[in-house]
Amino acid sequence: MKTLKVIIVYFISITLINCSTFKVFEDKSRLTAEQENELAINGDSFSMFIYFENSMKGEKIFIKSYKVHYNGIIREYAQSGVAEWITVPNISEIELYINGKRYLIEANKVIRYQYLVVSKDPRKRRQYKLNFTNSPKPYW
Repeated sequence: MKTLKVIIVYFISITLINCSTFKVFEDKSRLTAEQENELAINGDSFSMFIYFENSMKGEKIFIKSYKVHYNGIIREYAQSGVAEWITVPNISEIELYINGKRYLIEANKVIRYQYLVVSKDPRKRRQYKLNFTNSPKPYW
């Protein structure tokens, strides 16, 4: 009986993990120690660039941070591959809402990465990919 409970809990956990709204990826190419020190000293002079790819067309976005508030629906720019981009100062954490679903980007992650690329998983209707990176894609 105890084994059956463990199996049920395991399958429920796997199902919840696979059904989560946000899949987060962090690029291995991180900032150098020198760049991180510079960001820690002069954090207000740097920004995180949030790019919404064309797959996000029609999604309602709300971004709240220390200085920036964005509230709008993503429009598509077909030739660039990027539907919309927003610059956010890396002063504090960022709250990202996509169709009312919240993802908190902690302040230490905002400082470590220059770019956040947001896209929709084509296989799952309401699942979004958040890719934190320091290397821009070629079409930017």
